Amino acid sequence: MMNKANEGLLSLKYDCNFKEINGLKWLPWVGKDYFSSKRRVLIVGESHYLTGTQKNEKEVYSPDKSFTRNVVQTFCIDLEWSQSTFDNI
Repeated sequence: MMNKANEGLLSLKYDCNFKEINGLKWLPWVGKDYFSSKRRVLIVGESHYLTGTQKNEKEVYSPDKSFTRNVVQTFCIDLEWSQSTFDNI
C-alpha cells in the first residue's frame, strides 16, 4: 500500500528487526538520512486517527503494518490533509 513517492525518503534498514518486535502494531517511519546524521530526532506519538474511509480501515488491519508510514506520507509528504500535530512539527 505504500506510495512510491516515499521510497527515496524512507529507510527500510531495520525493518527485519522491527518485524521481530512482539506486539509492534505498525512499522515506524525512519528517514533515509537518519543513520548518517549527526543530529537525530525521535518523535513518539500515542495514537492515529482515521479519516473515516474504507481505505483507512483496510490499512489499519492490513498485515503489512504500514499504517504509520502511510500517515506520514499522507500528512507530511503528499500534504493531502492538514493536521495540527504534523503542521507544528
